[in-house]
Amino acid sequence: MDLENLKENFNDSYDEDLFDLEEEIDDNNQISKDDWIKISQDEYIDSLFENVFDPSAKMINLQENNSPTKIFELFFPDRFFNTISEQTNLYFLQFKNANPNYLKENQSSHLHYWQDLSIEKAKSFIGIIFLMGINSRDCLEDHWSNDELLNSIISKYISRSNFFLYWRFLHISDNSKNSKKIGKVEEFSKHLIQNWNNLYDPGKFLALDETTIGFKGNSEFIQYNKKKPTRYGIKLFSLADSKTSYMLNFILYQGRSHPKKEGLGLVDTVVRDLLTNYKNSNHCVFMDSYYTSPNLFHDLFKNGLECVGTVQNNRRAISENMKRSEPENGQTIFYKNKEIQYTTWKSRKRVNVLSTLINTEVKEIDYFDRKEKMISKKNKPLIISHYSKFMKGVDTHNQISINYSFSTHHRKWWRCVFIRMLEMNLVNSYIYYKTFIGGSELSHKEYRIIIIKYLLSFFNWKKSTVNTLIDTKDFFIIGKKLRCKLCYKNKIRKESYFQCKFCSKNICMECQINHTLNEHIG
Repeated sequence: MDLENLKENFNDSYDEDLFDLEEEIDDNNQISKDDWIKISQDEYIDSLFENVFDPSAKMINLQENNSPTKIFELFFPDRFFNTISEQTNLYFLQFKNANPNYLKENQSSHLHYWQDLSIEKAKSFIGIIFLMGINSRDCLEDHWSNDELLNSIISKYISRSNFFLYWRFLHISDNSKNSKKIGKVEEFSKHLIQNWNNLYDPGKFLALDETTIGFKGNSEFIQYNKKKPTRYGIKLFSLADSKTSYMLNFILYQGRSHPKKEGLGLVDTVVRDLLTNYKNSNHCVFMDSYYTSPNLFHDLFKNGLECVGTVQNNRRAISENMKRSEPENGQTIFYKNKEIQYTTWKSRKRVNVLSTLINTEVKEIDYFDRKEKMISKKNKPLIISHYSKFMKGVDTHNQISINYSFSTHHRKWWRCVFIRMLEMNLVNSYIYYKTFIGGSELSHKEYRIIIIKYLLSFFNWKKSTVNTLIDTKDFFIIGKKLRCKLCYKNKIRKESYFQCKFCSKNICMECQINHTLNEHIG
């Protein structure tokens, strides 16, 4: 399917359609556009934030758990790998029962040599996925290429056959119990988010934004937004700590069928769900114009949350006078309605910010004048300066996650989400270690390498039975399927792609070990 057809198919999921969605709140609680009053610049210059608090660790003795691997185990406990191993083995059995004749009809299939994925194997396999993020290739098969310019260190840890065998059946949920559209990742993501919040108490400032996971496969979740760097993909609504960029919560967007709470629109539903655990907590949430509206901020303020966000002038409660007021370059205009303040300021272009923090303080800043090509002075509202400072939590987390992310062209949408969840969990563990253990000297890459070595130590794929049977060094795969020489002697017709390196005879997988022992070793 070409890109133009793909655009047409996903027009109903285009992000711009969602900007018109406004939450439906009882009329008695709405902000009226007629109640805005203009306020002077010196009217409210008290302290902008009260009771500011820093992030803190929970349920952990930091003196005993002070190494990268110990912190990693908090975020990747054994039950995490147990879920992967159990569901992967279950999916293999389900496939085998659903296709009883598959193994008989495919005698040379690697599935004949399947061995259950243990917790140790699961740890090592996830370690290999992390290692592929550092040693990335455009095509997964290049890791095992015969060309020394293309192959990588991955081939020293696991054979190509082993990797693709377990990658094919990798699962994190029971297919027979997945009744929801997002059932493949829903339960796993809930446990992940719960563990994040059990280990970490966020600071005062939170950032609410979206994350796009690149994906062009067949899924009703896929979004198209020409303004984003990743134009096609699956969207996550995300909440992170503004100071450390620690991810706190995320929600997978399910397109137009995304569930909404009764009487509420999509935006209001998503924001409420993300902030469920932070009601009456005195946190301050920063968000962009996609989410911001006067009525939503009014509702969140009643639930003990402070809010700051850029706002579009086409929102219902924005008056005509506010829309028409055009500040001069460097000028600021303030309006107030109940507990909400509207700030409009012009630098190179106009910026509108809505907040439940009433503050009209303006500070002089340095900026580069492009016309004069020199540093100049300009007045900037303190509330907009704080928005620029604390809105980057989710974006910073995303940048860290994709630096060494395992990237390939996935055919299944849930694998893209699963890989991103792995990355978010690993980045959270790094942020946790850096924040509370004082590991500022350890870079993200160095931290990942320590974790990868730790995971690979649990199981050696090269010495496993599966590797010996499937990818033995004495045989290689040829492009043409020929009759097995040993089976031919016994008057059995069987064909194989495997050819012996010593005698150039085609030998089927069932005869390979006997042939090697009798003809070349014994």
